[in-house]
Amino acid sequence: MDSLLLLYFAVFGGGGRDFPQSIAVNGAGHAIVAGTSASDNFPTSAGAAQAKPKTRAWTPFLAEMSADGSDRVFATYLGGSAHSYGSAVAAGRDGSVCLAGATSAADFPVTAGSAQTKFGGTGGRRGAGDAYVAKFDSSGRLVYASFFGGTSDEGATAVAMTTAGECVAAGFTTSGNLPTTHKSAYEKRPAGKLSGFLAVFSSDGKQVTYATYLPHDVSAMQMTAGGICFVAGKEWVSKIGCKGKRVQWSVAAGGGEGEWTRALALDGTDHLRVVREAGPGKGAIARMRVKDGQVEGTMPYGENGFTSVQAVAADGERLWIAGSSGQPERAFVAVFDAHGKELMRHDAGDKGEERVRALAMGPGGTVFAAGEAAEDVFVWKLRVNSASGRTAIQTQTTTLATNRH
Repeated sequence: MDSLLLLYFAVFGGGGRDFPQSIAVNGAGHAIVAGTSASDNFPTSAGAAQAKPKTRAWTPFLAEMSADGSDRVFATYLGGSAHSYGSAVAAGRDGSVCLAGATSAADFPVTAGSAQTKFGGTGGRRGAGDAYVAKFDSSGRLVYASFFGGTSDEGATAVAMTTAGECVAAGFTTSGNLPTTHKSAYEKRPAGKLSGFLAVFSSDGKQVTYATYLPHDVSAMQMTAGGICFVAGKEWVSKIGCKGKRVQWSVAAGGGEGEWTRALALDGTDHLRVVREAGPGKGAIARMRVKDGQVEGTMPYGENGFTSVQAVAADGERLWIAGSSGQPERAFVAVFDAHGKELMRHDAGDKGEERVRALAMGPGGTVFAAGEAAEDVFVWKLRVNSASGRTAIQTQTTTLATNRH
């Protein structure tokens, strides 16, 4: 009987609250975690792009793990004197990394010559002011950092990377004057008080080669190798070309009280998995056709008690979801077959505030989960174990650095 094998469990953090918001896996099989820190002693690495936060404000962090989880390739802050958030991360084939999020700091460390060096936000919505996009090389050196926004508020909530090394960011905006690319933009004006955006940065960050409003806000995005983007917000899921093609379809995906799209995953080439909060303490996973957005089925999860589904990953054969359950919360990862039958589940931690926030597929059928526990960050590396009679085990636990007082 198949079971889950926990290949490593790594923990790191500073003296304040640190939590992950996104995870990606590069070609070397390294997990890259992005998140937000309230610590003044988060364990950054030697030669970090920013070794210390400028103030005790919320500050983004980025950390790349070694293949076995025993060390960090690099770890750094990236923030200014006011609140900023590390919302999304993507990894390139060459080991480069895109980080995106929101900042209300006018002194956020943007680089000279980047696409937008002037801050224009107000910091009103969700702590946002402007969106930002930053790119790092494989050693953790900052290649560029740029604002993106108008005179109201933006936040990047998702990011992807093209094979050419371009960062593709998506998120929400309340500005009526985003710097769209007027000749190619799908939408040059916002759809309402709250709209979405999509922006493509050149590989060197010196220009935005494509930028458009979207008809709805964005909380999650997936991009295909062919440059097709699937974006989801509170009420809608849409399919759009990432560089100027029109929206191919938009499908209503709920949007009732307490509902929100949390994550997307491409399930092979034909289907998209959409994870939603389907009300307080309940989750749902929808299966949508890529070609037209038709929903072929919706599976509730957690209807018999508090369950928050935060993340999804898929490889065509299996579906993985993760989040937290119970009150107080405990982190979990569950695995399903292609037909929606739950095969196995891994719960961890003492009864406390613990949750998985993000999942990413790795090489060889592995899956990486990033979560928070006791105000620190943890990373699990898992795979399905097909050896008969084996149970879920933990082969390696590593505390990389936890500067908890």
